[in-house]
Amino acid sequence: MEQGSNSMEQVSNSLWIMANKCPLTNGKKVYAARNLYNVITHRINDFGNPCDGGNARGMVKHNGFTHLQPATNKLTLYPNPAKSIVNVACKHIKQVTIIDVMGREILTKTAVNADKVQLELNGLVKGIYLVKVMTSENDIKLEKLLIE
Repeated sequence: MEQGSNSMEQVSNSLWIMANKCPLTNGKKVYAARNLYNVITHRINDFGNPCDGGNARGMVKHNGFTHLQPATNKLTLYPNPAKSIVNVACKHIKQVTIIDVMGREILTKTAVNADKVQLELNGLVKGIYLVKVMTSENDIKLEKLLIE
């Protein structure tokens, strides 16, 4: 029995390491690891933004320190947790995508420079998802969504 728990601990540690990498350079693997880690720990963890300031959007280096610039265009999901619909609010929305814990794109809706998009969640299984918004400026915004 102890060997099985060591194996699960190794998987958990491997997921934690991948989940704490920069999502801008490691992409879907990081998001999938974060979602899977949240599922196996039964909670939503805050992984922060481990990206190098020179390569990450919204990050700026000054006097050897990396600082996060204030968000000028915030992504808001409501209601969250959601049941049958979710409203996505963000300036200049070009595309909204719902991504499952395995990193698969489940639902995509295209818009033309919208400030609000409503998504129907019928048919989606209860759980944790990511909502990815691409703006007309080609910025990518991500927010967790819980479907009940």
